[in-house]
Amino acid sequence: MQKKTLKSFKIKPLSYGVEISKLDLSSSSLSSLKNLIEVAIEKRFVLVRNQNLSVERFNEINECFGTHHSINIWASHSKFPKIFRVTNREVFEGQKGFLGDQNVPWHCNGTFAPFPEDCICLYCVIPSLSGGITEFADGVHAYNQLSDSIKEEIEEAKIFIPAKNRYQNTFSNNENKDLDKLIDRVKPLIKKAQRESDNSSKGEDREKALVTKHPLSQVKGLYFPFRSISEIRGIKNPRRSQKLFDILLDNYIGKKGCFYRHQWKKGDLILSDQHHSLHQRQPFKGERELYRTAFWYSATMS
Repeated sequence: MQKKTLKSFKIKPLSYGVEISKLDLSSSSLSSLKNLIEVAIEKRFVLVRNQNLSVERFNEINECFGTHHSINIWASHSKFPKIFRVTNREVFEGQKGFLGDQNVPWHCNGTFAPFPEDCICLYCVIPSLSGGITEFADGVHAYNQLSDSIKEEIEEAKIFIPAKNRYQNTFSNNENKDLDKLIDRVKPLIKKAQRESDNSSKGEDREKALVTKHPLSQVKGLYFPFRSISEIRGIKNPRRSQKLFDILLDNYIGKKGCFYRHQWKKGDLILSDQHHSLHQRQPFKGERELYRTAFWYSATMS
């Protein structure tokens, strides 16, 4: 995979993930777009700058990236419902877009969905006047910093996520109703029996594995959307639950964490794999708009 992508792109390491240059997404071939996704799977975070994409082209390249669950909510693009307008501009009957302009704390895609999408894509249409830095943290790094004894202790652990935590007061009640439509999105090729055995009702609490293998790269990392978690289950000594929580938090977003901080400019495009990653956003001043999509990798990826 690495040899193939290096032939196509110029790749520069970042503090977390990579930046790719010599790539014009407005005219990229299907093979180049598939190579780009291969890099996103391997590196978990990809930045491509200075793009000039119409909404039609952004939608088109997302069709090549993978499979999307399209549903009309208040912040969906009127023509392309797979695209969410992440903006403080008015998008529908006086409502601002997805996430407005406030601080957005650490989170990952689809915490309450039984089968959330693998990756998110963000594209900057209008940058803010100031603020709005988005910070990305690496869950593989967080796992690798753990001692062997702690890795063994949490190998079979589960995180418990109460349904009451699902939006953390980030959205209004009207927006929450719309977002509830997204919780039970269906991943392609998931067997019906597997889907029905999962606790997939909108009103149900969630229990998910803390340590997971990426389905394609097979790399181990932490799935740790800590703001939504009420407890860690399945460890050998339950009395150590809070201590382990603090260690994981420090390795992920504390002093031992691995981060990339991004100040958005017009034409920036980011791919962020969501299996082992968290991100947060600072508030900003002035109008800003990003296009956001979320997708499952193609079944043909390996």
